[in-house]
Amino acid sequence: MQRPTIRELAAAAGVSVATVNRVLADSSQVRPRMREQVRAAASKIGFQASALQTPPPTATAKCKLGFVLPQAERAFYRCFADALKAVSASHGNVEPLVRHIEDMSPPSIINTARSLASECNAIAVITTTHPLVGEALEQIRLEGVPVFALLSPLSESNHINYVGPDTGKSDGLRAGFLNTPARRRAKSASFMTTLAFVTMRWSRSGFDPTFASTGLI
Repeated sequence: MQRPTIRELAAAAGVSVATVNRVLADSSQVRPRMREQVRAAASKIGFQASALQTPPPTATAKCKLGFVLPQAERAFYRCFADALKAVSASHGNVEPLVRHIEDMSPPSIINTARSLASECNAIAVITTTHPLVGEALEQIRLEGVPVFALLSPLSESNHINYVGPDTGKSDGLRAGFLNTPARRRAKSASFMTTLAFVTMRWSRSGFDPTFASTGLI
């Protein structure tokens, strides 16, 4: 019986011949999910190579999670990064890779996200909403790397999962809290934030209707 060829393996795995060659060469440029995809196809069609052998059970590979965070000089994001590392360490087999971006421009965010996606099992990003960033993250997701938006959701038009607070509900509660002292001529508070994040718009969707009932806005 004729042995399957690399071209047949590539077709069975749904990838290019170049990708199969990188897998066979054990290249670090191949994403873990893509490597497993080629390995599964090789097992199915009977293609044998040492580089495609399943690691022994004792050699448990660590799950690498990439995090793209804003400026490290901001105390909140430093503390957030420390918390991510602490939670990852508690799981034993999770290796967090945190990248702080000083320049929060779309190209900088995109390049950092792509770099982490090339070596991680999944990535999570805190980012401003921008069409180019959304398209890049969606492309990474379509290539097989799960992508999550942290703290601030991206546009509803894409399929990026969101991990963070329900800002609509939380800001509705804050507006309700302000409603009572406002009726008693008490001092009010001002909330300062950035309009760059979609979270701001979501917050106002919960805050404005409730606070508007006071008649002050």
